[in-house]
Amino acid sequence: MGELAYAIDPADNGWRWRVFDFEGELVAGGVEPSQAEAESAAVALFHDGVSTAAAI
Repeated sequence: MGELAYAIDPADNGWRWRVFDFEGELVAGGVEPSQAEAESAAVALFHDGVSTAAAI
């Protein structure tokens, strides 16, 4: 994997997290009950050998 970026937004049933590749394509996402859990889920993808992470 190359560079990725993530976004966290409020959702009706918790917090939505999404991870995008360099070209802006969605590569992963989900909904967690809290903002902290959403961020942890998104950031966890970067610990799997990803070189660069950025919050958007």
